Amino acid sequence: MTEIKNDEVRRLKERGVFYLTCGLKEDAVSTLERAAKLAPEDAEIAELLSRLRPPEERKGRVIGIRSRAERSPVSDGQPEPEMFDEPEAPPPSAADEGAEIASAAATENAPSAPSNEHAALIAAFTAAHKARDWPRALIAGQALAEARPDDPKAWGSLALTQRRLFLFDAALESHDRAMQLTRSTNHSAARAKTLWDAGRYAEAEAAYEAVLPHLDPESREYADARMSLGMVRMTHKGPAAGVDDFEWRWKTGELELPAVDQPYWDGTPQPDKRILLFGEQGFGDAIQFARYVPVIAGRCAQVVMPCKPPLKRLMQSLPGMPDVCDQTISRSSFDLFIPAMSCMRILGAEPGDIPCDVPYLHAAAEDVGRLRPLIWDRPGLRVGIAWTGSPTNVIAWKKSIDPSLWQTLLAVPGVSFFSLQVLRDDMPERLKTAPDGVVDLAQHLNDFADTAAAIDCLDLVITVDTAVAHLAGALAKPVWNLIPKTPDWRWDLEREDSAWYPTMRLYRQDAFGDWAGVIAKVAHDLGGFRPPAGEEGKKRRGLTRLLPWKR
Repeated sequence: MTEIKNDEVRRLKERGVFYLTCGLKEDAVSTLERAAKLAPEDAEIAELLSRLRPPEERKGRVIGIRSRAERSPVSDGQPEPEMFDEPEAPPPSAADEGAEIASAAATENAPSAPSNEHAALIAAFTAAHKARDWPRALIAGQALAEARPDDPKAWGSLALTQRRLFLFDAALESHDRAMQLTRSTNHSAARAKTLWDAGRYAEAEAAYEAVLPHLDPESREYADARMSLGMVRMTHKGPAAGVDDFEWRWKTGELELPAVDQPYWDGTPQPDKRILLFGEQGFGDAIQFARYVPVIAGRCAQVVMPCKPPLKRLMQSLPGMPDVCDQTISRSSFDLFIPAMSCMRILGAEPGDIPCDVPYLHAAAEDVGRLRPLIWDRPGLRVGIAWTGSPTNVIAWKKSIDPSLWQTLLAVPGVSFFSLQVLRDDMPERLKTAPDGVVDLAQHLNDFADTAAAIDCLDLVITVDTAVAHLAGALAKPVWNLIPKTPDWRWDLEREDSAWYPTMRLYRQDAFGDWAGVIAKVAHDLGGFRPPAGEEGKKRRGLTRLLPWKR
């Protein structure tokens, strides 16, 4: 009897996860609640349900705002936040979605109510999807759609895999088939996301606008669509075009505002008040929006800045004398609050409104002194690299570069390369080994202050779009940021420089998935790169940047 019960729990869990990946959240909740009644002790089911239930049913924390990313340890020098995808909107920090819910679900994306004759097909699809083996998942997904042509979820599953392989026209056809078979608006939202991923921004914007009138304004599906609409607009029209819609992220159920009585700061000067500024998402976001600390400090008595442990030492170097503290703080320690990414809406998001003076973060002299001998003893140009984000960040598939592709870059003469990548056991095997000839600094990088010190000793940083790129930019270090063809909203669409970081250069894919072409362009430009004036002289004198003020 116990074995039968366990099989039923497993089946319901798989079905609930599949409903969730298809955006059918009400079905996911009801299915997982049935599983929870059979297995009330199952922590995995409880965790899934806690994410799905409306925010009012959860117990908020003072400032412990948690996205799924926070369940991941520091990695990769350092990680971006973790999030789930298809076909709903992505969390605010990413321009993409993934097909999982961190490690909370053991099995993903299997169509619901499978018959015995289709069990093998479902198992094959699930295994391939979980392994991120997209070609194999595509074959299995096509077989499922052929075997179950009247099941909209089968077509939705196939569309997800086609999207991952950049087969956008085919994915749109699969979405259309699903939409013909059901009146659910979830597949319409999924289709809008595919248009977004395909870089068809005007069509994606129109698709989200079309689906909104058919959604309950009080539902999370509506909030997801509004937030996604904002991010599409931010990507192809600039941040100011989408910040109001972007604010709907607080109603998606993915993030929670502090459960406190203090009011939301509206940007007006409050010279006798302490304002709580909290990071919402991943480490890269926290570093990017820390630029607003001195701006806010000029309008209040003090900025209270709760941080995750890996960021605390680094954030203490910010101008404006913020009160950098642990994430759990007293409710009486501040008077007003503002989420970091809402600074764009409150303080202005037009190009001239964004604070872009760098550096606004600094490496500590003692840290630089400790790491300098490891780096400066190497000859030639000194370049730091990072090739992937956090393995639990589901957009890592989109912005990771196989280490083998870096060999073209490493062949450039007169350059010593240093890895800023912290590897983890749960990374895909192909990403775990640093390219040959690279000096691995990982064991010396215990937090972001250490990574900042390593970057301070380098001439240039070349990295994929991860927290290392933000950190190098915030330190005013020359940084070449390698980004996918459909970029995150903050990198615009065509420019080679960045509105956020004056020392950053953007290298874009010309074709979806074409990292080899990007690396070739970088290798060509690296051959002619020279450090900015003053860097070599500073090194010859053995000087380093000190903190701009004393605490």
